[in-house]
Amino acid sequence: MNTGLLMDAEFGKTESACQTYLFDARPNSVRVRLPMHRTFSFFVAGTPKPQPRPRAFAFKRGDKTQVRVYDPGSSEHWKSEIALAAKEAGITKIDGPVGLKLVFSFPRPKAHFRANGCVKDSAPKFHTKKPDFDNLAAAVSNALTKIGAWEDDAQVVSCRVEKHWALGNWQGGCSVEITSMT
Repeated sequence: MNTGLLMDAEFGKTESACQTYLFDARPNSVRVRLPMHRTFSFFVAGTPKPQPRPRAFAFKRGDKTQVRVYDPGSSEHWKSEIALAAKEAGITKIDGPVGLKLVFSFPRPKAHFRANGCVKDSAPKFHTKKPDFDNLAAAVSNALTKIGAWEDDAQVVSCRVEKHWALGNWQGGCSVEITSMT
């Protein structure tokens, strides 16, 4: 069975161009209407930072010991860059399930380059060092939650994360794609 997508305009209908058709290319095939997913894409330049783990400390106040928990601010600048890029991309609140695709690019160390400035053939493509992918994704997800891209990051039902070394001398960043799954 050959399948493909055709827009409403190709059928001469007056319906919204936001509809697609999945069809069987055989004669007299049945056409099923599927809604297109709303997608937002943007890029955040800079060196990706992971979401830090909450820290706790204990102190004595009189005869009682108290514990305080705080979030170290080591990724706050990175999360503010994510929020700014998302707002510039025109992101609006998404209700329902959300898909998230994140591609992180990290600056290459000097050891990846030849004397002439070109990347060595033996230099790896994928970034297999720390930070961990889940902490990187958490920083992006928390930043998007804070600006109201969704009500809660529990709405993220699908998440694909990639970690690469940046191309050449490029400083890196994160490509973000958010898709409404309804």
